[in-house]
Amino acid sequence: MAVVVTVAKGYDLGYIWKTQGQASAARTPGGYYINAAQAGEPPGRWWGPGAQALGFTSGQVVERKPYDAVYQQHEPRTGAKLGRARGRYATFADHLAQLKAAEPHATAERAIELGAEIINDPSGLTFDPQLVKVVMNHNTGLILNHMRGSPDSWAKLGPLPDVMGTIVRDLGATVHRARLAGIEAARIVIDPGIGFGKRKEQNSEIIARLGQLASLDLPIMVGPSRKAFLAQPDETATRFATAAAVTASVLAGAHIVRVHDVAEMRAAIHVADEILKGAATE
Repeated sequence: MAVVVTVAKGYDLGYIWKTQGQASAARTPGGYYINAAQAGEPPGRWWGPGAQALGFTSGQVVERKPYDAVYQQHEPRTGAKLGRARGRYATFADHLAQLKAAEPHATAERAIELGAEIINDPSGLTFDPQLVKVVMNHNTGLILNHMRGSPDSWAKLGPLPDVMGTIVRDLGATVHRARLAGIEAARIVIDPGIGFGKRKEQNSEIIARLGQLASLDLPIMVGPSRKAFLAQPDETATRFATAAAVTASVLAGAHIVRVHDVAEMRAAIHVADEILKGAATE
């Protein structure tokens, strides 16, 4: 049995010791602490690289004096105050800068040089409006994805009052800009952007209402594969959840699905296509 304990400010540092010897069966199922104390089990052991950095050996019994020192934020051997500078999380701009530094020529033009025939713009022409010129100059296909905000802001965004209505309007405007630039409709595919700035609960709604995108009269692509709203306790269960979302997307009107597990999802798509054929014969 492993127990991870966090001690917050204002708590008595002797709490664990007192609980170890005094907890009742009503508070701890099976009276674990009482039975453990009677059996002579130590109150805990130090584990992990953090403990090793403080001079403890993994598995070493926790003793009261160094325990008090650590939870009072002092180095147990020297008594020096523990602390570190506040961490800084990498932003989307940081990641983009790193990618550009590693591969400065990783542009749409470079991808086309290497054989790409379709450009997938996750931002719907908002990050690089000049991308339409690249598509025009090289006669490639263009996937226009709906994105709300930027990756740095997604966690802060609330739900959209009319998620599908917003997507249809925004993608309609994006398609209009692409068409004005001279890109033929035959080279455009639209994607509602599952997970791109949408709240978890609204991704299912997007799939359910996918048919509303038919008003734009363009091929519809959906990429639900392994998205966070489908996450399950293990990889196999997540794959089944993805298969369900892929099937639902096809039944709702998707012409293309972007997936990781091609063989498995191909089987799901085949069944969905057969269902649609059956419905068409009624």
